[in-house]
Amino acid sequence: MSLKTKLVYEFDDFRLDVEERRLSWRDETVALKPKVVETLIALIEANGRMVKKEELMDRLWPDSHVEEANLTVNISQLRKALGQSSAGETYIETIPRRGYKFSAQVKELRVEAEQLIVREFSLTEITIEERETIGEIGTLERVATKEIDALSSNGGSAIAVSGRLDSALGRHRKLVIAAAAVLVLVALVFGLYKALQTKPTEHSQAMKLTKLTHTGKVWRAAISPDGKYVAYVARQVDKQSLWVRQVATAANLEVVPPVNALYWGLTFSPDGNHIYFVRADGKTRTAIYQVAVIGGLVKKLIETANAPFAVSPDGRQFAYVRESTKESESALIVANADGSGERLLATRRAPDFFYPHYDGIAWSPDGRTIACHAGGTDDSGNYRNVVGVQIEDGSERPITSKRWKWIGGLAWLGDGSGLLLSASDHPAGWDVRQIWQIAYPDGEARRITNDLSGYVGLSLTADSTTMLTVQETDFSNIWIVPGAKVEQARPLTAGGSDGQDGVAWTPDGRIVYTSKASGGNDLGLWIMNADGSNQKPLTTGSGAHEEPAVSADGRYIVYSARAHDDLSANIWRIDIDGGNPKQLTRSGRDVRPHCSPDGKWVVYTHRVTPGRPTLWKVPIEGGEPVQLHDEFTFGNAISPDGMFIACVYRGQASNWRNKIALIPFNGGPPVRLFDIPPRISPYDLIQWTPDGKALTSSGVNTTKIWMQALDGSAAKEFIDFQSDSVWRFAWSPDGAQLAVARGSRISDIVLISNFR
Repeated sequence: MSLKTKLVYEFDDFRLDVEERRLSWRDETVALKPKVVETLIALIEANGRMVKKEELMDRLWPDSHVEEANLTVNISQLRKALGQSSAGETYIETIPRRGYKFSAQVKELRVEAEQLIVREFSLTEITIEERETIGEIGTLERVATKEIDALSSNGGSAIAVSGRLDSALGRHRKLVIAAAAVLVLVALVFGLYKALQTKPTEHSQAMKLTKLTHTGKVWRAAISPDGKYVAYVARQVDKQSLWVRQVATAANLEVVPPVNALYWGLTFSPDGNHIYFVRADGKTRTAIYQVAVIGGLVKKLIETANAPFAVSPDGRQFAYVRESTKESESALIVANADGSGERLLATRRAPDFFYPHYDGIAWSPDGRTIACHAGGTDDSGNYRNVVGVQIEDGSERPITSKRWKWIGGLAWLGDGSGLLLSASDHPAGWDVRQIWQIAYPDGEARRITNDLSGYVGLSLTADSTTMLTVQETDFSNIWIVPGAKVEQARPLTAGGSDGQDGVAWTPDGRIVYTSKASGGNDLGLWIMNADGSNQKPLTTGSGAHEEPAVSADGRYIVYSARAHDDLSANIWRIDIDGGNPKQLTRSGRDVRPHCSPDGKWVVYTHRVTPGRPTLWKVPIEGGEPVQLHDEFTFGNAISPDGMFIACVYRGQASNWRNKIALIPFNGGPPVRLFDIPPRISPYDLIQWTPDGKALTSSGVNTTKIWMQALDGSAAKEFIDFQSDSVWRFAWSPDGAQLAVARGSRISDIVLISNFR
């Protein structure tokens, strides 16, 4: 028998049944008018973003003209009914003069349950007598439900039900008689259904999330096929180590001691005896490694696998992505587990690609298909999706038509009926990562989680009853650091996400920065004085506005923007007060803008594919873009004299390894190369000192800012914040101060069950 599915939202002890428009608290119905419940549904469906007042009123009263006071009353009644959250805060936040947003963490459930049938019958009859209040109707519904449960377990008659209902609700005799008549029919249907069922379906159970660690320092994790062990990478200041945890006893064993390196692609062998991973330390070539679950010798298996990889069901082969910057292509490779027998399975050429980083590849249980995180660009813009590549002949087809901004993990269900992935369809990308399920082969995509946390990577037990993922929450605020005196650093903001995606100074000493203070996951540009006062927004609307830079004359701010309905990124310009927005590029793949000192140009990174960025420039007043370099060049900082561009470079002159390069402003080969400091990735930040004598660099994987003198000597630690990661930083025009976006990433292992 097929059960009906309904959508349910849960937060704290509340449960909101969307189909029934019913809010309950610990199984007790909360008496709310229909329009008030509809208001709550609208706020929760916004997924943490601000909902404008006009949007709410159009939804609640689509064909009527009503005063804003009606909405205010609804919000007031909701707040009164909900009270405060478990954290002692209000559930509904007011954004002055603009709208409201729902601030609690919400779980979205798709429930198939027997009581759905009961409520359909009960509510139909109970609402006949309109004089009954919502509270009384809810009470009768609970009594009726309990009596049906008694019928199913004790075989009681409908007469007994009627007697008990009459005793409980004597003054509602007419209503009870009508309800009892319906309950006779319901009891028969319910008893027949129970007789046909041997046990409750798994779908009737609520999804369960269990936090396995509480250190806040987990980088990547995987679960063993039998579910007994978890392998995870722990972040320890500027190093990472590999651990194994026994789930039942919570005992931990360090398998690989801390090293100055980055791990990804963590997975168990099919027999559960070994752990595989990719590791990059900046000194040796990136490779796939193997270590026994109980520790011991770390064995290198395949070099140059600087990408996600998957293990075949029999454990005999690996599949992995390899990018060729020179050929502008990415390739899906299959090889034996010892690295021998490598063969090319499929390729994608720019602007299409197989994504070459982290955890975006999975081998199907039947061994016939490899699912890959892929992407490209078409008339609708830049996108990422999931494709299946056939082992037999390398042919490729989309697994789903759904498009995302970011994908960070893939895993097949054990029976091959679908895949799970961590992904984001919001322009802010990385900040809004949820767990999704794709049905196979029809490709229908649905979101499993729906909350304010982010989920990175995932793995499954062999029976697919338990999913493991890393739950992440980022915090960032802007600090002022006088010179290099960390002890004198003081905070300027307390928004929780300020500056994480960009910080810049104006010539008159103000600070432009990114923030989500306007509500939800939308990212906007803000400006404030150097002492933190007079904070105000510069951009409005949904989407993501990030990576600001200010022209030398203080007239313009340039930035990279993604609209809410388009996942492409382009360079825009606004006046210093936020007015007169103007789009400067239209390729859909443009980031990291920087203004030339003469105020004529904006230099930016054009990402042909994720693995093939190149430098371009466009006139700040608008015009045709000009390419500056055709090899891997990412990020840019223009020297104060306008002569050179500092960027990350990968090419023949560096043996195809990442370096920091100085490139002439008008293009050409690098004139100088420097090693990248420890823990700095190719996509982190590089800045010139205002006097033009050195380069400084930092990134989210380090607590330090490094300084590289132009004489070629090794980079030195300039500042160490000890505990906080450095998201972004910018020098003041006079070089006397640093504005630093500092913060932390709280990341722990979460086990999820009952998700199917």
